[in-house]
Amino acid sequence: LIFELADRNFNVWWNEYDRSFKRINFGLGAQHVNFSGANDRLKFKFHTGYTNRLELLYYRPAISKTSKFGLKVAFYFSEYKEIAVQTIQNKQVFIKEGNRVLYSSKEFAGGMNYKLNKFWTYDIGINLFRNRFNEDMAKRYPDFLLNGNTDQTYASAFLAAGYYDIDHLLRPTRGFSVSWIAKKTGLGVWDKYKFLSIAQIAKTANKLFHNCYLQTAVLAQVGMDLSLIHI
Repeated sequence: LIFELADRNFNVWWNEYDRSFKRINFGLGAQHVNFSGANDRLKFKFHTGYTNRLELLYYRPAISKTSKFGLKVAFYFSEYKEIAVQTIQNKQVFIKEGNRVLYSSKEFAGGMNYKLNKFWTYDIGINLFRNRFNEDMAKRYPDFLLNGNTDQTYASAFLAAGYYDIDHLLRPTRGFSVSWIAKKTGLGVWDKYKFLSIAQIAKTANKLFHNCYLQTAVLAQVGMDLSLIHI
């Protein structure tokens, strides 16, 4: 069952929006682990209320029992009847026009992974984004999608490599992992937005005492706006 606040935190919802139930999302979510017996994962999520959102995901770490290749496909869709268009004195300013949908977003994702051995894993993937902004709102708030645009379509691709000497990805108790991710936004016919980022993430897990563990992580990232580079 899904019951979540749409605001940044409980304090904002309680004090600034008078505990309004109109700012709550509710729905259903389900996740099946080992869906077909290949340690694959099927995920479904839908909620309505403040935001309408649908998530569908399927991840298979190995295409067959002897294969080192896996795959992932996903689809995300969201609709917003109220959106934040600016920030004044550290407070978000929202706009709303009855029950009209002001902003919607779609994302298609696909990728493959290759497990070299029990330590090294490589991933490659592509994402396609489609965002739409209400035409009347775009005239009033031209900076929301920049230059008064009502449509924002772009694609991104990433390449990642990771070394994992850790006992559990979600709840590690010992070991460390290091990963590198290069992401390029702007591909082919969807190259209006051109950006490149490279990141490195290091994580460790250590036992402090009985049933108490410490996790630490360090992230370093650099980004470049390729639209400013002319060759």
